[in-house]
Amino acid sequence: MIKDLILYRGFSVPKDASNITKNTIISKGLSGNEGFWKFELDNLRDKLDILFNKPDLSTSDTRNSSSPFPVVCACGDRIGASYYAHRGDDSGKVPYVIKFAAPLSSIYVDGRDFLYTVIGYLGKKPELKEKQILILKKLFGKAIERYLIKAVSSEESTYRFAMCDLACQDENVIIDHYKNKLVIGGRYDTIFRSAFFVKVPISSEQIISVEVSKIISFKSDLTLHDFM
Repeated sequence: MIKDLILYRGFSVPKDASNITKNTIISKGLSGNEGFWKFELDNLRDKLDILFNKPDLSTSDTRNSSSPFPVVCACGDRIGASYYAHRGDDSGKVPYVIKFAAPLSSIYVDGRDFLYTVIGYLGKKPELKEKQILILKKLFGKAIERYLIKAVSSEESTYRFAMCDLACQDENVIIDHYKNKLVIGGRYDTIFRSAFFVKVPISSEQIISVEVSKIISFKSDLTLHDFM
């Protein structure tokens, strides 16, 4: 089993704070408090199989921890990170990409901009179900199939989203999504090949580089509209 993955985090900061921010990340790592958005997850890895087989599974089972932990967003390559670094109005800001190493045990699929949406609609058009599952296996690997089959067995959105919560924490799904080479067009015109949450803090020893980002031109191979 793979132990560590190389990830990329794209962000932008005001020009007058860019050098301080860069030097702080290099010397102290990432605490998770650097940006506006704050995210937390519950640890489900030790009970994936138990929850997977729970007939009345819902998000109250997967998002109800008394001790959630903070995470930050990252991508599996520079393409996604570059998109996020240059997203929006960049005037007056410096785009950066952080390259860092993280143990697999601290990485989770970020399904917000694609996977949760498609699982909510998966199988709604029966004639497309098998083709849609094949597409998702290309993006997330064979390991995701069992979660998809369970998800489409129910019309309850809370069951489907809870099954997606489980898939996002399955290490085999994470590794296969990391290997994905197709460019995904997600919600709000997001563009990425793979998207992850990473547990913080990330130490300075894990930081490989912090560089000013160059725009990488590319187009999506598959969008949410295509999938539907």
